[in-house]
Amino acid sequence: MVKENPKIVVADDAKKGTYSNVMRVAHSPFEFTFDFGSMPVGPEDGGIMNVYNRIIMSPAHAKIMLKTLDENLPESLAATLGGLF
Repeated sequence: MVKENPKIVVADDAKKGTYSNVMRVAHSPFEFTFDFGSMPVGPEDGGIMNVYNRIIMSPAHAKIMLKTLDENLPESLAATLGGLF
């Protein structure tokens, strides 16, 4: 049985986080692959996506992530952008 509120330990090298302004998603029947990275805005950069993190998960876990974002994103946007979205 999974604990409802497990203790979370964040590795030292993950504590600072990594900014991402672009995400790519690929999938098969058995897994979803999420590539997170950045793409410079200027035309001189050639539109190259630099991938910094790749997360691979099952379709079941991707569905849980989607549900969690669906529940939390509206609240976050309302709090930070005054309900513009």
